[in-house]
Amino acid sequence: MKKGLLLCAVMCLVILLSQQFALADIYLKQKQRTEAFSMMGQEQPAQEVETESWISDSAMWTQTGDKGILIKEDGNMIMLDHVGKTYTEMNMNYEKMAEASGEKMDAEEMAGLKQFMGKMMDIKISVEPTAEKKQINGYHCQKYIQTMEMGMGTNTSVIWATTDINVDADVYAKFSASILANQPGMEQSLDKIVHEMKKIKGVQVLNESTMNMMGQEMKSSVALLEFKEGKAPSNVFLIPKGYTKKALGD
Repeated sequence: MKKGLLLCAVMCLVILLSQQFALADIYLKQKQRTEAFSMMGQEQPAQEVETESWISDSAMWTQTGDKGILIKEDGNMIMLDHVGKTYTEMNMNYEKMAEASGEKMDAEEMAGLKQFMGKMMDIKISVEPTAEKKQINGYHCQKYIQTMEMGMGTNTSVIWATTDINVDADVYAKFSASILANQPGMEQSLDKIVHEMKKIKGVQVLNESTMNMMGQEMKSSVALLEFKEGKAPSNVFLIPKGYTKKALGD
């Protein structure tokens, strides 16, 4: 179960890194689609959802249906269930997460966990700008090919980004770097990751990804529906009043 929770945290990092946005109180509305796939003998149907996000220079809030996620720059992630009015906290630093799970590990278990996460967090990203351009939803876009290699597999994305929307990529780089810096073993590759991500100019209008993981292929896409800058609501980065905390793993 520890590895499953850790894998969830790594996937959240991957999602965050896959979307190149500046962070200065920005509101985004996106359509996310995942094609049907099979994983560990389980058939997963195709799914299409709309998400709303507020992003600042110190936090990110995302709402999908009755579920929400808060990610803070210190690597703390809060998962919200608006139906049950509960929340669960999980730090994306795997050592802190292991402590929060309440299960004590001996030296051998901790060594195994570090080895597992060392492989998971061995992330290499390369971005290749192309000369291809086209209009998508009224935006003038340029095509980029992004390849993300991880211990769990490879994620290849075709990204269409626009500079019609003026954003500060350096602010985004600071936020993503602050999260990744919490991961042991990431220090050496962090600068290279940020350098590659900054090759994508502007805001992503469409991201079409193919993830090869554990011998399976998963295809997904994220399309921009709405974008605006402004002051985020004062309570958007807070846990709603009256919500009950659940233990990690419940």
